[in-house]
Amino acid sequence: MNVYLTVDTEIWCDGWNNIDAKFPAAFKKYIYGETNSGNYGLPFQLKLLKEYNLKAVFFVEPLFASRFGIQPLQEIVQLIQEYGQSVELHLHTEWADESKQTIFPHIKEKREHIKYFSQAEQSDLIALGKDLLKQAGCANINAFRAGTFGANNDTLVAIENNKIAIDSSYNICMHQCEIKVFDDIQQPIKYAGIVEAPMSTFKDGAGQRRHVQLTACSYSELRNSMQQAQEYQWNDFVLLSHSSELLNSACDKQDKVVTKRFEKLCAFLANNTDRFKTSHFEELQVNSNGSQVKSLSLGLLPTIQRYYEQSLRRIN
Repeated sequence: MNVYLTVDTEIWCDGWNNIDAKFPAAFKKYIYGETNSGNYGLPFQLKLLKEYNLKAVFFVEPLFASRFGIQPLQEIVQLIQEYGQSVELHLHTEWADESKQTIFPHIKEKREHIKYFSQAEQSDLIALGKDLLKQAGCANINAFRAGTFGANNDTLVAIENNKIAIDSSYNICMHQCEIKVFDDIQQPIKYAGIVEAPMSTFKDGAGQRRHVQLTACSYSELRNSMQQAQEYQWNDFVLLSHSSELLNSACDKQDKVVTKRFEKLCAFLANNTDRFKTSHFEELQVNSNGSQVKSLSLGLLPTIQRYYEQSLRRIN
């Protein structure tokens, strides 16, 4: 089974006031994960992936470069590429109205999700994102993911218009996602001129649907969901993380619980290469029977483990 460790790589200034003054510190925090006890951001994750010989997909948000210039984006892209990992396109459209050069003269307000733009506007934003990544050193974009999964049907057309082969914005657990052309898909599926690679999900011990994210699941849930997916003959499994995910919610301290969870996940994948192959999206091949796989449902024990781990996170 192919496992796609996807890392949404993005920068926030923790508010939209005085962002020019805040940006240098925000860059260090969200990309390098600087804390008093060490750095736990992108370089830490990349080194750990290299240590375990794992592949990951880094969805890089580039629109901030329309405000702060190409150099910081170039730094991110080069860092990822130096470790042999893939760079793909991620868009948080909250940056659109912060550009130094006006993108849409008729739009004055901030729009949180790409779905709030017309199909033509979405196509223009994706084209801009591709161009910024190209300027930063990444000319070949294979996949796209909307910020906060806030996409709709128009987004798929805009992706195809920009000759991007794969979308990974479909997430049935996120109400922001309004892609309606699919019906609870579990595996990559061809649609028009693109492939949709959905976020992997499972039902937890309480019967709640949950997407597979490093901070949102216990290690047992991460491991057991992959094991069950492999037993159910899934071909592909998509897991979510972020460049700042090994930090606490304030992004000023290491999250020791999540860091340990990530290390255990990497070790598990490295020790089970006969069952799981970490992959980049350019390697994805759609199986015609992929939409027929069984849904995942885990027992109560992994859920109880999550409650325990998350309580530890709050006191650490």
